[in-house]
Amino acid sequence: MPHTPTFPAFGLQRRQLLGGLVAVGAAQLAPWALAATPAPTPAASPGFMALSRYLTEREDLNPGLAARLQAAWQALDDKFGAQVDGLWQWVQTNQVALADLNTRIKADKPELAHVPGRLMQAWWLGIAGSGHDTRVVAYEFALNAQLVAGKLRPPSYLYGLHGSWTSNPTQFDIRLVNRPRCACIHNKKQPTGHTPWPTPNSPPTTSSSAPASSAPCWAPSWPAPAPRS
Repeated sequence: MPHTPTFPAFGLQRRQLLGGLVAVGAAQLAPWALAATPAPTPAASPGFMALSRYLTEREDLNPGLAARLQAAWQALDDKFGAQVDGLWQWVQTNQVALADLNTRIKADKPELAHVPGRLMQAWWLGIAGSGHDTRVVAYEFALNAQLVAGKLRPPSYLYGLHGSWTSNPTQFDIRLVNRPRCACIHNKKQPTGHTPWPTPNSPPTTSSSAPASSAPCWAPSWPAPAPRS
């Protein structure tokens, strides 16, 4: 009697197969996912923070924003960090008062005279660089917005409808409106007892002594002023 070989049953189920395929795919994609994750911005250097507090005269500067501002300038000028540290060390060594900084730095450290302006631009305007190299780092968190945050809010980047920024803001659409002439305009003089010539701040009025058939002498295109409380 011929012997029929027996083989062990193949116990791999469908969900196990799918799970294995997913695991293999995830293992292959893991290096790409790790490479796509942006590296955290390193903290701002102690010299950058100290010089920033000295220049702005503010002790509550945001460390996270400081790190981004320094990184933005460092990307534009790889010597920026060393210049900041050198300037702060010089300020400390010579006990330079902030009021005398501009004069002293031009006389003693002209090669670092541009550094204070860069820091002030970064903190107060939230930008680094100029021209095509300008980088916007902060907007509503820049000091110029924070200074008035209790009363004012910075406007949005969009000042109108989509694409409205393409129109020249100095162009106006002025349309002439035909209005009926009254006797005072036609005769270029005020008839006796007629309403006086209006001014932009005077509300529209009519005179009871004017002829009933005459049209009002003016129709303002601006809203009437609200009554004062």
